[in-house]
Amino acid sequence: MKRDIHSRLNELLEDPTGTTDPFDSIYSLVFKLTMRTVGCNDVADDPEQLQAIMRHYEVMDKSFTPIVVYFPWLPTIQGLQRKVAGAKIYMALKRIVDNRRKTGVRGDDPLQYLMDQGDNMTQIIGVRLPCEHN
Repeated sequence: MKRDIHSRLNELLEDPTGTTDPFDSIYSLVFKLTMRTVGCNDVADDPEQLQAIMRHYEVMDKSFTPIVVYFPWLPTIQGLQRKVAGAKIYMALKRIVDNRRKTGVRGDDPLQYLMDQGDNMTQIIGVRLPCEHN
């Protein structure tokens, strides 16, 4: 994580314009650190994949409207966008999991821990809220 921060700050220093939009540059750094902390290094280390997953999360975030909260069964554009973005994240992470299982290459990250625990893809990508019951 320290390397990520150092690398990003150096990129900002080397920017010929000498300016940055912190809502973009710092946000992308925080997302990368979050992915490394609770996701997987494969994504954090691949700038294109990191950007793609960050865009999918942004779509999911923007599509979470009061209508979707109050009426989750109601078919809306936002609900569809959220499902599509979630499916794209699922597929990206599934490719990584499948590749690790196929090649035997192990990661040193939370994803590998979940795989080692025997979790399936739904458990790996899902978020369980404290109020949910089995």
